[in-house]
Amino acid sequence: MILKEIENKDLFHTYICESSDSDIVRNITAALKKAYPEAELYAREFDLFGVDDSRELFERASVKSANGQCFVYKIHKITSEAQNALLKLLEEPAPHTHFFFCFPYIGSLMPTVLSRARVIKADGTGGDATESVLNLSKKELIEKIGELADEKDINGANDLLKNIEREAYAKALHKTHTDLFIHIANVRRALQGSGTSIKMLLESVVLLLP
Repeated sequence: MILKEIENKDLFHTYICESSDSDIVRNITAALKKAYPEAELYAREFDLFGVDDSRELFERASVKSANGQCFVYKIHKITSEAQNALLKLLEEPAPHTHFFFCFPYIGSLMPTVLSRARVIKADGTGGDATESVLNLSKKELIEKIGELADEKDINGANDLLKNIEREAYAKALHKTHTDLFIHIANVRRALQGSGTSIKMLLESVVLLLP
């Protein structure tokens, strides 16, 4: 999927790819060189990507490039501090700047990081194999929340919250509804507490949806 989008010159600003393919970086960089021969290309591999690496990437990517720039990083492990440092960069990337982050497993990535990228799973699918939650009516969403609450399904509640956040970001709601994303972060923390009301917390998110 990534290689096809590169070939068609139809790039999203950030890709997160789950792949154990040892040639993934080589294949992506080769495709980029062919499609964007004038662009500046940076390819690196990290055993551990830390906060200093995030800051270095932020500084480098913040410099505007006349012909565009692409960063292809293969990362085996990433710290939570590094992920937090990436958020601002991925939210407001410089024009004509594209990121390709390749991980052997994306389960440890923060939902807020995933929500700012086009996610390509190991099987070639994009994102989660779930229905689009924002295409549901508020009534349907509340019914779904009721089912999760009845089953006391905290994992399901977190998954629903993650999908709402990811789709809302894809629709650029972070530019017009910043309160929604702040509230989602607060609800995510609240869900980790004991005795929390799944129904009340998730319904409060639905009420903020446009």
